[in-house]
This record gives sequence, C-alpha cells and structure tokens, in this order.
Amino acid sequence: MAPRTPLLHPKQYFEQRGFDLRPAAAAVGVAILAVVLTFAGFGVVLADRLRTAGHHGAANEVWGVFGPYLFGVVFVMLLGWVIAAGIVHVIARAALSHDGRFGQTL
Repeated sequence: MAPRTPLLHPKQYFEQRGFDLRPAAAAVGVAILAVVLTFAGFGVVLADRLRTAGHHGAANEVWGVFGPYLFGVVFVMLLGWVIAAGIVHVIARAALSHDGRFGQTL
C-alpha cells in the first residue's frame, strides 16, 4: 500500500509523486504577505490615531520609521526559511544518513 503522507515514508512518497518546491515556496510567500499586511494595517491604524489626536507630523513619520521594518521582515523571513532548512538538512544528513539534496529539504 502506497503511503499517503510524506511523514511516514518520505523517500517512497516523493519517488512515486515527484518533488516540487512550488507549494512550499507559495506557503512561505503567503506567510510573508500575511505578516507584511498585518504590519501595514497596524501602521495605517497608528497613523490614523495619531492624526485624529492632532499629531499630524508624527502621523507622517510613521511610514518613515515603519517602511524599513516591512522590508526587513520580508528579508528575515526568507533568510530564516533557508537557515532553518539548512539546519534540518545537516541534522538529517548526520543523524539519519539522509542522501537527499538541499532543495528537497528546503
């Protein structure tokens, strides 16, 4: 009987179905987009509250401070994905004698 998930027999699962990085990349992309939209929404609410309270100068400064953080979040999430995959790959090679490629771990 063929395995239905890659958790029990990953080698057989991927040999039968092939390997595709796109679903994982899409999941990471959706996670990044969700975090960036959440931060952007927070920035909009914060700027609006500052503007309503009469602090127009501070409301305009929100995006000067917040903008670089949004780009930093995207970079750190992508870098974290690669670093986490690298750590898992090294552990799998050392502990389990895994012979797969880094792209498969990623």
